Amino acid sequence: QLLSGPLHTTATFRVAVVVCTRRHFTTRFPSMSTYRQWLVAPVTVGEHALRVASKPGVMAHGARDESAFMLAAAIPRATPPGIAAVWQSGNGLVAAMAVAQGWQVRALDRHVANVEATRRTLRANADAH
Repeated sequence: QLLSGPLHTTATFRVAVVVCTRRHFTTRFPSMSTYRQWLVAPVTVGEHALRVASKPGVMAHGARDESAFMLAAAIPRATPPGIAAVWQSGNGLVAAMAVAQGWQVRALDRHVANVEATRRTLRANADAH
């Protein structure tokens, strides 16, 4: 189950996306078609091969989010299965890893793009298994 904060989701915005690289920060203005394009990339956390959905505007798009990887790797196997609450779900990596470990997940983020990324990540991993 995904929850979103009180946001206006009907408006369309053209925004500058700040892309972080290892050496410097760059800013670029994506076209609307690029901004709307969702990508799914393979990610490995420990022994788990997962897929993560992202697009410009989603947390850690095009970069490895070290804190999410550390959290995902630290999720214990659920014995017995329980419910995990994932706050600030971002691209859904932590939620997908929790599901892979047997947890039921309730994910939450205040940004609509992150909520949709988490939905798509969970769907991509459900389709893969």
